[in-house]
Amino acid sequence: MTTIEKLQADMLYNEQLPLFAPYNDDVMGERFAGRYECFGEDEEGVYKRWYFDNGHNYTLVENTNMLYECKPIPEDYFIHKHIEKCIYDIVTSHSDVDMPEIDCTENEVLSMRNPVVLIRTIIDRESRNVAITNIHVQREHWYNGYGKQLIKDIYTVCENFGFRLLLTEIMPSFYRQMVRRGAKIVEVENIVEITNETNLSYSN
Repeated sequence: MTTIEKLQADMLYNEQLPLFAPYNDDVMGERFAGRYECFGEDEEGVYKRWYFDNGHNYTLVENTNMLYECKPIPEDYFIHKHIEKCIYDIVTSHSDVDMPEIDCTENEVLSMRNPVVLIRTIIDRESRNVAITNIHVQREHWYNGYGKQLIKDIYTVCENFGFRLLLTEIMPSFYRQMVRRGAKIVEVENIVEITNETNLSYSN
């Protein structure tokens, strides 16, 4: 299979199975179904680059019209994009907002202006920890389990990529609730870790 055939195959595959939310990215560029596209310039000249959701990526050097298959991006690099998608899904599923405000960088995902769940997460890639430092369900959505569902969804992402999920700087009442639900105490009255033993069901 030639490089152009691989690019075309990735285009088709990722368009059919997009993994991430429909937002542009500061690093990878403009969002299309299943991929990001961006332009840049280096010593070889102007180039176009495709970043696909499955980690495959390609570079086209425009002045030589040479297409290169680049080294695949490790799956765990995209953890911030998966967290962004968790937030996007919970907000769009439970409101009439199609594009909630979410600021997503490699080390922080923040959504503090949406009608369902406000949240801030910090990603420490070196220690492989994700910390939810702020989570608040809007009053009109209290008692529906949306906050716990979002924590559960983010925990699943973290577990898939070998990251721990911590809740930090949490209110005393929420801290006690999480401990009752089986969260692991990391720092008394301040930090807990979500584990497989943590009950995040709405029914309890």
